[in-house]
Amino acid sequence: MSENPKSRETPDRADSPPGLAAHPLALAALVVALGVLVPMVFHAVGLGPIFLPMFLPIAVGAFFLSPGVAAAVGLVTPLISSLTTGMPPWMPPVAPVLTVELMIFGALISWLNRRGLQPLVVLTLALVADRLLLLAVVLVVAPLFGWPERAFSIGAVLSGFPGVLLILAVVPPLLRRLAPDA
Repeated sequence: MSENPKSRETPDRADSPPGLAAHPLALAALVVALGVLVPMVFHAVGLGPIFLPMFLPIAVGAFFLSPGVAAAVGLVTPLISSLTTGMPPWMPPVAPVLTVELMIFGALISWLNRRGLQPLVVLTLALVADRLLLLAVVLVVAPLFGWPERAFSIGAVLSGFPGVLLILAVVPPLLRRLAPDA
């Protein structure tokens, strides 16, 4: 069954794009797998974390998953990636911070999407919330490692700006392609 992903009263299965109208768990597994593979590709061609490659599959998948499933995907993706590829590292604590970020990012996109907002608005709000969350987390974590919290936190937030632009440029057209009737 293929319905408009903007339909808020239907189960996750109906939110899946044509061709992906599988059980939400299968879609979640696909998003997790892409969340491990996409960063590997980015790093292999010399495009590092500034492009937020793990955010891309989470952002797309969250539009088709419930907030709870999207949060779970955001939670497990960096953990599985770290255990299988060594990226993101546990020290400095990139993996734990990214786990919190992606869990909230995925859930927020799904929740905002179910409120009927346009995808670009959903992504913009989720990305602003994510950058503010990252700022807050780094302000707490930096002093624990003796890092200058102000400089480190501002640097962490600003270094992801190319990734924010990439997400805003790539995800909406990809969503239109995956769900053309949306």
